[in-house]
Amino acid sequence: MTPTVITAVEVANLALDMVKEATITSMEENRAAARWMNRNFVPVRNYSLNTQIWKFAMKRAELAADPEPPAFEWKHRYRKPNDCFRVLPPRHNGSMDGRLIPHQVEGDFILTNEPAPLRVRYIRVVDNPAEWPAHFVDAVVTRLALGIAHTLTGKTSMIEILSTKHSQAMAMAASLDAAEGTHASQYATAYDDARYYHMGGGY
Repeated sequence: MTPTVITAVEVANLALDMVKEATITSMEENRAAARWMNRNFVPVRNYSLNTQIWKFAMKRAELAADPEPPAFEWKHRYRKPNDCFRVLPPRHNGSMDGRLIPHQVEGDFILTNEPAPLRVRYIRVVDNPAEWPAHFVDAVVTRLALGIAHTLTGKTSMIEILSTKHSQAMAMAASLDAAEGTHASQYATAYDDARYYHMGGGY
């Protein structure tokens, strides 16, 4: 059973349980399993964060325009929030089903002609596993287990089983995450986006 409050080491140990490897007390241990987890834990977490628009990791912000505008093409630039992992495409008034705002992401900035304030949604860096819902924990655990199985066991049969488990965990996580709250009409959004660009960026 997944602990109520979980740490990075406990997440790693859940993955090690899946490959029948002895657990660790720290990722600084001088053992192959600990060294692998120390190298790969953050990349696997970031990969998992990037696979879905997770509601637990979503955040909103109203951004002020940067004093220095872009050198050309766009009128304004907005600095991404400090805890931003991935910016979602900005939409009119910040609404999920609003008109898509033409923009470009360059480094730490969002470039656009949209005047301030720019309302954005973004996926934040959630580095504390205690903030992860159980379905995201399972997604990360199975991804870690699949990765370390290649290194520690090399057994094709185990890798195939873990690959299936990871796919199932991701599908379940996406389904549970999608069930949290109501949703904007995806058809309306796609229609409005197509209509917007077909008419040269305006209605």
